[in-house]
Amino acid sequence: MLEPIIDLYSLSYSGIAPSQAALFLNLMQALETLHARFYAQTKGEYRRRVNNLCAPTDDPNLRNYLWIPQQNRFGSVILTCRMNDLLFADGSRPIEPRRDLCRFCEYEQKLVKARNYYTHYDTNKVMDAFFQEELFVVNHQLRLLVEFHLTAYLGFDCNRIRSKIVELDRLVVD
Repeated sequence: MLEPIIDLYSLSYSGIAPSQAALFLNLMQALETLHARFYAQTKGEYRRRVNNLCAPTDDPNLRNYLWIPQQNRFGSVILTCRMNDLLFADGSRPIEPRRDLCRFCEYEQKLVKARNYYTHYDTNKVMDAFFQEELFVVNHQLRLLVEFHLTAYLGFDCNRIRSKIVELDRLVVD
């Protein structure tokens, strides 16, 4: 189950990624695959997951963050919801976007818009995407997000992983 995720993710350490945009697309695909394989493949599974995550607090803001209204129009789990769930990480929030890139509440939307821009290339969407010079930092954070979820899946303590992720994220300077 891990093979395609590791294949996509390992490119980030191989030194053979043709560009930051290509690396970005691989890391986004790794995260989407990870979520589908380990958290929720179907819309019904995702709805149950959201209900379980929100049950202890019944926080409407959390529910709206994890289950965005657009999700109801699609038969499968949309990428924005998958990214929200991965960034929320059961409350751990392993990464925080750099303030100069965007606010946390906009981060997953910008990730998805950037993925759509680099995948489908629509010049009308260029301003919604991360620019080439921003992708180095974004890719570093996406790599850390993959590492967080892989190590959590392997049974490591999420609090200890998060503290390491925060420490590693501080090492990259703009």
